Amino acid sequence: MHPQLTRFSGSSLRLLLSVIYLLLTLFLAGCGFLDSSSSTHNTTLTTADQTATASDTSTPTAAPTQGGTTPTATATPTPVPFKVTGGEFGAWPGDHQGVCRTNTFFTASVLIYAPAHHTGGTVTYTWLRSDTSTITPSTVTFAAGTTSRMVTFLWSLSANQGNGSAYWVALKTLSPEVLITPQITYHHTCQRQVQSISVTVSPTLDCTSGTKTFKFSAAVNVSPGPSNVMLTSTWKRSDGTSGTTTTGIVPQSTTTVTLSDNWSLTAPITKGTYWEELSVIAPNSVTSNQTTFDITSC
Repeated sequence: MHPQLTRFSGSSLRLLLSVIYLLLTLFLAGCGFLDSSSSTHNTTLTTADQTATASDTSTPTAAPTQGGTTPTATATPTPVPFKVTGGEFGAWPGDHQGVCRTNTFFTASVLIYAPAHHTGGTVTYTWLRSDTSTITPSTVTFAAGTTSRMVTFLWSLSANQGNGSAYWVALKTLSPEVLITPQITYHHTCQRQVQSISVTVSPTLDCTSGTKTFKFSAAVNVSPGPSNVMLTSTWKRSDGTSGTTTTGIVPQSTTTVTLSDNWSLTAPITKGTYWEELSVIAPNSVTSNQTTFDITSC
């Protein structure tokens, strides 16, 4: 008699398979064949592989922070050769218009530019001038990465040069490149003026009898300048009268002029203190000190 095969319904078969699957899963877990950390391990390997690749391409990678976030890496700039890329310039002070001085100083400044991330170098330069003077070349050194250095030039102009002419300088770099800035222009215009007056008298003491003459002398100091100047002056006295009035030309080469005046008093002379002063009207208004003499009893 053949054994009889037991048939299972569809629902019974599904239930049996479920039980078998559950038992098999529990068996394998108990034997250690299932590892719940496998997914994390794969992620770590992937990150390590990416870090290695970045290192190979010389791109720095920052370490993860405590929260697990990796900051963005900053690439190291590639050094570039040193060269001059340009410049800016200016002058101080502005154009001079006013009283002539012995010397007027004009300063030109140029800011020399170099590219960022350069390796460092030295610029050799000279200055060009409108009077064609030859200036000895100088150098300025740039440390690696320094993008600008300033150089200056001081030009002392004399009063004789203050005739309104335009004076200019320009910077010329000789190495590593040859570059020339535009002309930096300075206008120098000045006028000669009386700077001071000093008056003396002789004698300084006399008596009331007879006729007395007192001689006054004034040293008038005039600023140097590019041309002749017209000088007008008058003597003024303590009694309200005026002495000599003069107008004359002060040559361009002259800076001190001597003017004189005589004051005569006739007896009877009143005792007291008398004075004279020199008043300049042109080219500017200046009044001297009052120089005195005394009349006493004889």
